Amino acid sequence: RVRMNKKRQIAISNVILNAKSELEDLLIEEEEAMENVPESLTETERYAQMENAVDFLNDAISQLDELYDTWSEL
Repeated sequence: RVRMNKKRQIAISNVILNAKSELEDLLIEEEEAMENVPESLTETERYAQMENAVDFLNDAISQLDELYDTWSEL
């Protein structure tokens, strides 16, 4: 069990949750941008980069979920 001041434990939890929230907002923005790309441009390098960004953000959000769960169990 981690021995830490309760205030600092809560602060760390909040940092994790805030980071996750910000990434979720960015994910929504990127997905909306992708939806607005004309179909004729969906095979471009730029669109592929957007897809990669969405994948990266989804992975980062999942990792923050895992981090939060692990932190909460300590």
